[in-house]
Amino acid sequence: MVSKTGPIRAIPLDRNIYDLSPEEAGKIRQVPGSLEAALAALESDNAFLRKGDVFTDDVVQTWIEYKRKREIDTIKLRPHPGVLPVFRYLKTLKARRLKPAMHQGAIAQSMTRAQGLRLRQPAGKP
Repeated sequence: MVSKTGPIRAIPLDRNIYDLSPEEAGKIRQVPGSLEAALAALESDNAFLRKGDVFTDDVVQTWIEYKRKREIDTIKLRPHPGVLPVFRYLKTLKARRLKPAMHQGAIAQSMTRAQGLRLRQPAGKP
């Protein structure tokens, strides 16, 4: 393996990056923000891996395809944990055969029962 580059010397930034203009912010090098972005960057620039016969182009492409199929696509197909309460909410609607216009009171009642609290009735209702 041939390596003629040393570590990148970072120049400290003495300014708030959120106050920079778009032109100044564009000059600052950044790491990819996700695995998908990292794979795209690796796909566009992988010559350093092929120098000195360390990896073949086929190995690099196979690894990128594997990561996309087994990790990125798999995660994209799973629901985000934040939507699980919505699924429970919809399941409750379906179980009670409620129409969407009727749902607010019924869901509030079921949530308070589940928490062991008494539901306070609005004034004028028994």
